[in-house]
Amino acid sequence: MFINKKPMSKLSFVIPAYNEENYIGPCLEAIERAMAGKNYNMEVIVVNNASTDKTEEVARSFSWAKVVNEPNKGLVRARQAGFVATTGDLIANIDADTILPLGWIDTVFAEFKNDDKIVALSGPYIYYDLSKSVNFMIKFYYGLGKIICGVTQLFFKKGAMVQGGNFILKRSALEKIGGFNVAEFDFYGEDTDIAIRMSKVGKVKFTFALPMTTSGRRLKGEGVIRMSLKYGINYLWPILFGKPYTNTYLDIRPNSQKTKQAFKNYQEQWTKDVRWSVAGAFGFLFISLGINYLANLYTYYSNGQAVGDIILDNIPQIDTSWVVIYGAISLVIFVTVFLLKHLRYLPFVVKSIGLFIIIRAFFISLTHLAPMPGGIILPNSELLEKFSLGKDMFFSGHTGLPFLLALIFWQNKFLRNLFIAISIVFATAVLLGHYHYSIDVFAAYFITYAIYHIAVQFFRRDFQLFRQAEAEDLKEK
Repeated sequence: MFINKKPMSKLSFVIPAYNEENYIGPCLEAIERAMAGKNYNMEVIVVNNASTDKTEEVARSFSWAKVVNEPNKGLVRARQAGFVATTGDLIANIDADTILPLGWIDTVFAEFKNDDKIVALSGPYIYYDLSKSVNFMIKFYYGLGKIICGVTQLFFKKGAMVQGGNFILKRSALEKIGGFNVAEFDFYGEDTDIAIRMSKVGKVKFTFALPMTTSGRRLKGEGVIRMSLKYGINYLWPILFGKPYTNTYLDIRPNSQKTKQAFKNYQEQWTKDVRWSVAGAFGFLFISLGINYLANLYTYYSNGQAVGDIILDNIPQIDTSWVVIYGAISLVIFVTVFLLKHLRYLPFVVKSIGLFIIIRAFFISLTHLAPMPGGIILPNSELLEKFSLGKDMFFSGHTGLPFLLALIFWQNKFLRNLFIAISIVFATAVLLGHYHYSIDVFAAYFITYAIYHIAVQFFRRDFQLFRQAEAEDLKEK
């Protein structure tokens, strides 16, 4: 049915399937519809990945699909087993709960034909069982992901993006990098890993012109915001450390007892009030970041002359940029991971950070001083410089933000001491590097103390939720 003697690239679909008897049929039917009236050169491989239901039986009912068995459960193992069984030039990796849109195959062939440098092609998900507002938010998330991808490329010289379950790899390039990384990855981060490794041998392209329709069952089960944070962390972790943040994931099939208990725990923690509070917190944070951008843009064009400083004028300048840059990135990752595990902390913490950013933006707009000579310079990035580093004098965010977190978590001795120590390290780094005037550093503690108490008054409901959750957690310890 799928044999074509024309000298064109052959497309091989690989579909891992673990207990997908309810989804693999519609997935294969969608591929069959996409093939109707066409003369593509392609094959379809379904990898039965240790299923205990009728997945294999349903897959074999489609005579044109080849079924292979991978007895060792794991998404990446299944992808690798499918790859080994293929014969095509292009390997299309989709999931069992995806529904292939009409025209998807044409787009794939056209992209690889028009640019022979492409070794990996991907596009976004569209969730057919989630609301339009949620899909719009997820589209924004993809846009943010592309920005983060650019930033990681700038700082770490590596960064590429593909959507797991909707990516196509050139066979020759995949063979060149040794196939999928089954040793390190099992579920989370596998798409980031393959994107980074493929980018070393060619071009990795993510385009909104290649959407894939899929089920939002995991997002519905674990929560959109929570999963966004999980995916975000597991995008950064392979870039920073070469491995996923975690290989533990929830089996979202309805017949799993662990799933049922996890959903129960999630529902108890993730109430309607908490969901609205979290949504409001992130909305407030995005607004604060926009205000911060405008303030930094203003100071970028308005700064005046450098002035003397009694401390900086008497200490040698040391390059501490690695502490300032990578320390800040590590702090953001740590706080994100921590909040992901403590959802009820999130509204107050995120809103307090948003308030901190807005007040800091106001202060850095007041006085226009040029940085001390030889201050921090980001590599080839005028845009990033406008965001925060280099010309935003008067208030050291590196010093103030960890201190704000110390005040928020004051009842937790470990976190309090950790954040105070981070604040002191950052304060020392920006002074030794001459990245801020000494008044910027010392004033940050007093201003941040006031910001914390303003946040307590402004966000009383969120603060009460935070204190209640914190008390329960400390009591359990």
